[in-house]
Amino acid sequence: MSSPYDGELEELTHNCHSFLKSTGLVASQLDLKNFLTHYRLKGKDQCFIYTGRGPSTNYMHLGHIMPFRVASMLQKYLDVHVVILLSDTEKYLYRKPQQKQLSLADFQGFAENNLEYIKKMGFNTEKTHYYIASKDISVFYNAIML
Repeated sequence: MSSPYDGELEELTHNCHSFLKSTGLVASQLDLKNFLTHYRLKGKDQCFIYTGRGPSTNYMHLGHIMPFRVASMLQKYLDVHVVILLSDTEKYLYRKPQQKQLSLADFQGFAENNLEYIKKMGFNTEKTHYYIASKDISVFYNAIML
């Protein structure tokens, strides 16, 4: 079954692959084809992108930033919502031995700093929803209890 999106989605897939290849990085896109098929069949109002980060330092390097850059590109092209969760509580609970002296407040600070980097990735501010686990867990509580 053909759709007016077929050519555009094919171009998007090609552009994402070209972008990722040009960086020299290896990336997984396990469900990209499934996502694009769902988008084609259901439309943008029935799709969203979910991504996140477990902040363990104040800074982010290229490897941390790439998934957000790709999500931003997809959002721009497909005009979908993006949900971003910074899991500071998880990083605190499962911190590395050399981080045992760090408090939850430290990881909350990492999340706040990382969020500043993420917001610079070109997301549509009206369609992007940022959450920090320690502050916003009530938003996810019912979903995780299912």
